[in-house]
Amino acid sequence: MAYERLSVVGFRTGVWSPSSYFAGLAGLRLFFEDADHKIMSVSVGGTNAESQLERHDYTLGIFDQSSVLEAEDVFRGWSKHINLGELREEFVMGVVDRQGTSTLRIPALSTGESFVLRGFSFSQTRAHDHNIRKIGVRLNGARNGIEVTFEDNSPEDDGFECKVVFGRVVNASEGFNTHMQFFGPFTAEQTFTKQMSIPKEVAGETLLTGFSFEYQDTDHFIREIKIDPESDDAFDIVFTDDEEDHEVKVVLDYMLVREF
Repeated sequence: MAYERLSVVGFRTGVWSPSSYFAGLAGLRLFFEDADHKIMSVSVGGTNAESQLERHDYTLGIFDQSSVLEAEDVFRGWSKHINLGELREEFVMGVVDRQGTSTLRIPALSTGESFVLRGFSFSQTRAHDHNIRKIGVRLNGARNGIEVTFEDNSPEDDGFECKVVFGRVVNASEGFNTHMQFFGPFTAEQTFTKQMSIPKEVAGETLLTGFSFEYQDTDHFIREIKIDPESDDAFDIVFTDDEEDHEVKVVLDYMLVREF
């Protein structure tokens, strides 16, 4: 089993037609080529759909206001995913009137079910770009919801829209899927500056169930965001602006996947 990859280069979000399978999100990288920038929108495996009934296209990209107005600030991006076959996609969205953390309600997971991401998208609701203090998507099973965070240091001046596409798998402790076993979830938490390697609790290929990045001092521009699962033993993590000297807290939630 190998990670599959989608790539994009440009100043607008790339959009692909829905695939015939569920693309479980394993990793991501978004990188501005010229310098660090404020953020207006970011999407990895997200969608332009507005309802559960629409086909959920696949979006990938990051841009600021000048990307829209002046076709500037080229970025490169990729996402890595694992083909989970005909797993049913679920979709939830919300519009939040102020930046910060909000909970998008979902039906409760059944006994033995585990949550996996296909992807997410954030966008400012007033067409402005902002610094970032914290960004994240994490399951809160106790509240039957997905906690989404898109935050700077002035949360009152703007809101955001968030969309999350996800699925449910049967944990290996409860039963078997047709050709894959899922173990976890596991959580890793570290504080670092610019880049670090985070060991996986169990070696192997992994799927993300959630993540968050948070600057520990104040909000900043963004140059690069990366979660690379390619090594069986560790994740390669990057979250930085051009100064490369700000302490960041990262939390990763993930499942181990084994094919049989």
